[in-house]
Amino acid sequence: MAKKKKRTYDSVGEKSTQLKNTKQFVVKEEQPLVVSTEPRVGGNKMAKANKFLTEELYDMTIGEILVTDLETGMEMFSGSLKSTNVNKTATKTAIRAGRDNTQWLEIVGDSEITVEVTDIQAKRDWLALKIGGTLETATVELEAFPKNYKVGEGKAIDLDQAVVGVAPVVYNKKTGEVIEASVSGKKLTLTGDVEQGDVVLVGSYKYSVEAEKVDIPASSSGRDVAITITRPQANSAQKVVCEKVWKFYRASFSTDFVDEATSEKSESAISTSFTILKHADHDTLGFLAYVPVNQ
Repeated sequence: MAKKKKRTYDSVGEKSTQLKNTKQFVVKEEQPLVVSTEPRVGGNKMAKANKFLTEELYDMTIGEILVTDLETGMEMFSGSLKSTNVNKTATKTAIRAGRDNTQWLEIVGDSEITVEVTDIQAKRDWLALKIGGTLETATVELEAFPKNYKVGEGKAIDLDQAVVGVAPVVYNKKTGEVIEASVSGKKLTLTGDVEQGDVVLVGSYKYSVEAEKVDIPASSSGRDVAITITRPQANSAQKVVCEKVWKFYRASFSTDFVDEATSEKSESAISTSFTILKHADHDTLGFLAYVPVNQ
C-alpha cells in the first residue's frame, strides 16, 4: 500500500507574503462640470437667448407700395398689387488651393438689391415715369379712324369729332366709288350720288382734343424715387399682428416696359422694377421694420 505524501504549507506562506507587499491604488473621482447659466461668450457657456425663436409669422397676402419722385415730390401709390419681390444678389469668388483643389474661402464681391412689383391696374402716372416724362394737360392733334356712317336727312352726316383741315374721303359701300363731300365742324355734307339711309365709309381726318399727354424723349434715364412697401404678417391663427415695411431712400425707376394688349378680355399684369441706390444724405440704403398692428 502506497504511503501518503506529507502536506506542507510553505507555498501558502509565500503567497501570503506577496499579498501583504501588494500596493493599493485609489481612483480619484472627477468633479462633474457645471454649465454656466450666463449668456455664451465663448467656452462652455450657454447660448444667447433668442426671443423670436418660438415666434410664428406668415406672409398671408400682398400689401401696398408708395413711390415718391425725388425730383418733383410727386407721389404714386398702388393698393392693387399682384406680387412684390425684394431681391439681393452678390458676386461670389471661390478661393481654391491644395492637392485636391479644396475651397478655402469665398470672397463676396459687389451686391445689388432690386425690387419688382406687378400691378393689375394700368396706371398712367407710372407709365409716364417709365417713358421719361410727366403727364400734363394739353391740346393734341389726332387722326380719326375710318368708320361707317348712315346718311341722314339732307345727305348730311354728324361726325364724332370736328374736322381740322380738309374733308375726309367718303366711299359708297355699294359701289366703292368716292362721293364728293364738304365739311364744316362736325357736319359732313355729301353732294355726290347717294341717298338718305345709305351706308358710307368715311375715311380718316384730323381733329384736335384736350387730353393728358406725356412727351416721349429720344433718350431717357431712370428717375430717382423713394420706395415704401408694406406687407401684412399674421400668426398661426391667421390674425394680422404686424406690418412688414421695406423702406428704401433712393431707387432708380426702370424705363423698361411692355404695353401689351390681347383680343380676349383678361387680367392685365403690369411689371415695374427698381434698382436700389445709395442716397447721399443717408449712411444706409434703407431699413426693414416690423410695425405692430393695433389689436
